[in-house]
Amino acid sequence: MSALQGVHTHEHRQGVCTLEHTRQGCALVPQGNAHTSAASWGVRGAHLTPRGWELVGTVEVSFKDDMRGPFLTLNPPSGVPYLCNMAVCTDRRRCGIGARLLHSAEAHALRISKKSSPELYLHCRLIDIPALKLYEGAGYKSKGTDMIFMSLAGQKRRQLMTKMLQ
Repeated sequence: MSALQGVHTHEHRQGVCTLEHTRQGCALVPQGNAHTSAASWGVRGAHLTPRGWELVGTVEVSFKDDMRGPFLTLNPPSGVPYLCNMAVCTDRRRCGIGARLLHSAEAHALRISKKSSPELYLHCRLIDIPALKLYEGAGYKSKGTDMIFMSLAGQKRRQLMTKMLQ
């Protein structure tokens, strides 16, 4: 475990880490599967850490292509860090937690990435206006938007967004 601007990080051989923001601070904890930990924040008070902290937000960053699900459209390039999921408890939103989680995930991706100036990719649903504003305010740019036929197929349309990390 190493300190990163007040955030504790764990290397994970599977290539996926989860950054958890608790009332006491942030910690990056390894997860075995890129598709499981986003739900861990969902039931308030039921998921307390060993120290008694309440989990109020989580973010996942994948560093391996095989650790993220395949997408029908708008796939990020191979070999780039990808922000899989980010969530903040409903009663803790609009307090800066999401921005701090995002910043810490970016710093971790920059440190772990093998490229000198990597890009971090993410998908954001078009209906999630607060998240779109958060990402745009943090410097993310759209690389493309799902076609309208995706909504006809029952899928929520998304943007693929990216930011050059420095």
